[in-house]
Amino acid sequence: MSESSRDHAKSEQGEPSSSQCPPEGNEVPSSSTSGTTGSFECNICLESAKDAVVSRCGHLFCWPCLHQWFETVRSRPSCPVCKAAISRDSVS
Repeated sequence: MSESSRDHAKSEQGEPSSSQCPPEGNEVPSSSTSGTTGSFECNICLESAKDAVVSRCGHLFCWPCLHQWFETVRSRPSCPVCKAAISRDSVS
């Protein structure tokens, strides 16, 4: 039986074939500037997020950066990344 046939047979038996396994080392990297494990990058300052908040559209920011963004764009604020509607009350 050829190797590809064995892989196909294994995948039919519920075992993942080598072509279905995710490549090693595909972990989400932490901030490229901080080097700190477990940190996330603010989408405004591009540094490790301080007092991190997440918008409803799923983008992460430092609260100080997002607060400054709200002060800058007072009328109809939108997400700095995707332009979806955003408000102080809609971030967590």
